[in-house]
Amino acid sequence: MHPFTICVVGPKRNVGKTTLVEGLIKNLTLQKGLRVGTVKHIHGTFDTPQKDTWKHIKAGATATGVITDSELLTIWNSSELPIIPETVLDKLPKNLDYVIVEGFRHSEYPKIIVADVAEDLESINLSNTVAISGRIVEKPEELKKLDLDAPVVKINESEKLVNLLESRAQAIFVNQLPGIDCKSCGYDTCADLAKAVRAGEADVRQCITMFTKVDLAIDGKTIVMKGFVQDLFKAVVMGVVKELKEVPEKSREISLQIRLD
Repeated sequence: MHPFTICVVGPKRNVGKTTLVEGLIKNLTLQKGLRVGTVKHIHGTFDTPQKDTWKHIKAGATATGVITDSELLTIWNSSELPIIPETVLDKLPKNLDYVIVEGFRHSEYPKIIVADVAEDLESINLSNTVAISGRIVEKPEELKKLDLDAPVVKINESEKLVNLLESRAQAIFVNQLPGIDCKSCGYDTCADLAKAVRAGEADVRQCITMFTKVDLAIDGKTIVMKGFVQDLFKAVVMGVVKELKEVPEKSREISLQIRLD
């Protein structure tokens, strides 16, 4: 399961993005015990000119690693890489529950918008907005100007923001499950399994259908098969296929349809 990614965006500096991010991190990690990663979009360069790591990159290194007594850092030469969240997200640990991205206001990821006035939202991609925050919350006259149906939450209301994130993450995760409510995972519905996974009480691998290697449907109805039954189906079909001519040696997928009338 991929971590839930949320962008915290604003039109400029000093609107409260980092303060909001800090509150989210503390709530998710200290109170909920979840694993959180972050990404920061910085304009310009992060490395310090004329320092050793800067010289390594300038000399042509693709990446340089830094190890201190308490930190591990990798700096990539990104001059030929796209400046999009995925460039960094793909390099983060896979066992994270959440990734909070500060910046990338034009992305399609779910986002919390931090603003001072209504005009600030003109430069932001408003799709997938989870909440609006910032000093604009204290300005009723500015809020009235917004043509956006999203909850309004103060920067210091971290618990309320996290509840909104959990609801959005739950909805997205449920949509990733098959939705057939087969009960093979031990839960009555896919939504129940999703809730248990988000709470750390279940493993997404309990969904047999999601991780199946053999799909079987009869008259459009998905038939859930245990692992050993899938292995049996696969062995029988592969045994027949191997005897056929003109079959590619390195096939990745076999589709089989049987008409009974």
